[in-house]
Amino acid sequence: MVSFAVMSSAKNRQSLAGQVALVTGSAKRLGRAVAQRLAEEGADVIIHYRASTGEAQSAVAEIEKLGRKSYAIAADLTNVAEIKRLFDEAAKQFGRLDILVNSAANFLPSSVVSTTEEIWDASLATNLKAPFFCAQAAAPLLRRTKGTIINFADTGGLLGWPGYIAHSVSKAAVVMLTKVLAKALGPEVRVNAIAPGTVTMPGDPPEWEADFTKLAPLRGTGTPSDIADAVVGPLHTALVEVLVREDDGVPEDGPVDQSGIEEVLESLLNGRTGRLYKALVDRPDGLATETEASQSSQKYAGAFSIAAEAAEGHTPEEVERAIEAELARLRTELAPERELTKVKNQFAASAYRRLSGSMAILIQLLSYDGLGDFKEMNAWPAKIGAITAEDVRRVAQTYLTKESRAVAIYTRKAA
Repeated sequence: MVSFAVMSSAKNRQSLAGQVALVTGSAKRLGRAVAQRLAEEGADVIIHYRASTGEAQSAVAEIEKLGRKSYAIAADLTNVAEIKRLFDEAAKQFGRLDILVNSAANFLPSSVVSTTEEIWDASLATNLKAPFFCAQAAAPLLRRTKGTIINFADTGGLLGWPGYIAHSVSKAAVVMLTKVLAKALGPEVRVNAIAPGTVTMPGDPPEWEADFTKLAPLRGTGTPSDIADAVVGPLHTALVEVLVREDDGVPEDGPVDQSGIEEVLESLLNGRTGRLYKALVDRPDGLATETEASQSSQKYAGAFSIAAEAAEGHTPEEVERAIEAELARLRTELAPERELTKVKNQFAASAYRRLSGSMAILIQLLSYDGLGDFKEMNAWPAKIGAITAEDVRRVAQTYLTKESRAVAIYTRKAA
């Protein structure tokens, strides 16, 4: 697995003008707030609804007042034929699709005792089946525009709510659905998910907010505006995280690295003297302000994480391309002997410093013993010294591959 993140400040936000968004379940509540926010950001918006005709037309009118185009389409998302018709009509009306927000959902109480087959099927049909088949129907349109899908999970899918078992299961499945769709549709289409916590809406009983506030660590609840921010942020590519090989990272014939090659790869990329900093930060146009690379091979073979923050005036896409260019170099070129020797010397110096005292030695013995064998403390420096440039390229070709990557996007608010 390899992941890399590209982060930018709010100053680099891009307008959604010229883009078309379809938001499911957007006649009312959270979906409507998201649709409104997308229109405020410049997008034309398709309002999907099932039966709330009046609310849907009202939502269209609000968006049109902003000077954006809008159109309402009714569809039962538990019916695949209806989903196909929804996207056919969307393409007919607007000719393109850039953004799909799968926000339509139900929230059915279902404990171990009270859950019926009907409740179970209804929860999974609306919360899981519908997002998948909407993504399937939207994919051809989104590939043409290099668009984005944003799925709605929620904290029930992460924490599990015993009073809402079917709902929790369906939303947990949305998280996995997002991961597999990201792999299946990337890099042309980015697939992301947000998992809102407790959100109170206008018209909700006052006691709901009081109850939720008592349970929340921050003693408050979210607002529709907060959720809209979470949806819109990824569309401005404020933070991009690319995930590759999210299995255990071990090929069928076993791991390719038994001798610290992944640690050497990390060091080649990381730090002020590493390749990422030189290629992205230490350049005339200052593409990024900082970079970072790490690996977790002690847990999973091939688990890499790479991050860079885009400098003002540059986009995350530029930084993402620059990162990929450096990974491509590792896959295709042999590391120069001088560069490899520098990294090995850094490991040797670090190993020597860790022998500076009895407590440091004890900590190292315990650490290596926890990883499997305390004798590795003596063998490790020799293994690092034996690594060749061909070893590094071989591991890079195995794990740092562009084809298997998927993209997830997150955001942070400006200060």
